[in-house]
Amino acid sequence: MGQERTLVLVEGDAMEKVSFSDGIGIAGIILAVILLVLDKAGKLKGGLLIALLCLAGAMTLFLAVGNSFVLDAPTKWRVWRGLLMCSLVAFTYSGLAIWISGGTLQEASDLTAIKPSVILKPFVGPLDPYPDNTNVGGVIWHSFYVDVRLDVVNGHTDIGDVDFLVRLDTSIAGIGQISQFPGVTAFPANDTPSFWLQGTNEAGAPESLPIVPKPGTMQTAPIYRVHCEKMLANTTIHLVVASVALNPPLAPGHLPDSLFAPRRAPKRIQAKGTYVVGGEKYPLELLYEFPASCLNCRNQAISRFDYWSLSAMGIWTKPLARRTLSRVRGRQFVWDDARARLQVIICVCA
Repeated sequence: MGQERTLVLVEGDAMEKVSFSDGIGIAGIILAVILLVLDKAGKLKGGLLIALLCLAGAMTLFLAVGNSFVLDAPTKWRVWRGLLMCSLVAFTYSGLAIWISGGTLQEASDLTAIKPSVILKPFVGPLDPYPDNTNVGGVIWHSFYVDVRLDVVNGHTDIGDVDFLVRLDTSIAGIGQISQFPGVTAFPANDTPSFWLQGTNEAGAPESLPIVPKPGTMQTAPIYRVHCEKMLANTTIHLVVASVALNPPLAPGHLPDSLFAPRRAPKRIQAKGTYVVGGEKYPLELLYEFPASCLNCRNQAISRFDYWSLSAMGIWTKPLARRTLSRVRGRQFVWDDARARLQVIICVCA
């Protein structure tokens, strides 16, 4: 019993040495450690972090001036020791604040230095029709389509959730991708109604047949929506837009005699949407009138077509049987070679 009573007394003396001011100071140190962990984990940033760090420093002052090194000092040294401990705490926490704010400013400067940049570059392909059933970027082509290209050019930073609407002054029969990026989808912006054929089979039993478009077949709509999950820095998505001209209805509820109007290229393209960088959305917009020079290139017989997106230059070649000459037609640069029986027409479309 005597030993137990002695232990209780020892424990009581130890508890008496941890005062209220010491507890506040220890809590301040613990708070500072937690704030540093949250900062490095990226969970807490900005002014709130600095304010809480200042609070932790003020709490630590209770331990700095309330310890035996200051309180048990001679009277003439007590003030100086207290000032020394306060200066040590202020120096330590100001260094931590500079370290934290320096990292935040560096991140902000990095984001400022590398600004996200996404550019939409449209142009019209050759106006002579492609053969029917040609697969162009996943779109099954018809001779009454017109090839419109739309390049999504990304800058020097990765982006995500690219989401925008595309509209022409004609209708859109489908959108495909010439490039090979995964996660790129295009579909009509408005929901299309469901259709069924109902009737009877050869045995006279009722039967229904759903009308579901196959991938790549015509799904005509005035507006298409394009979405890409992620784009790497310094990359380009090459989209092919199948433009088709439709005749307007004669009256409400009355279809025209011919659904398809005479084949023509669109004069205007419009796009509007957003993309995300670092959790922040950025606008993505385009309103472009195609130059008349690019819409009048069909007077040349085209047998071959190549395109470089960086220079926005199309090259058409056709056989030729006349003398060699060089000339300029507006924005078309023509080079003829009678010996090779070849004419090269370079049309600058941008």
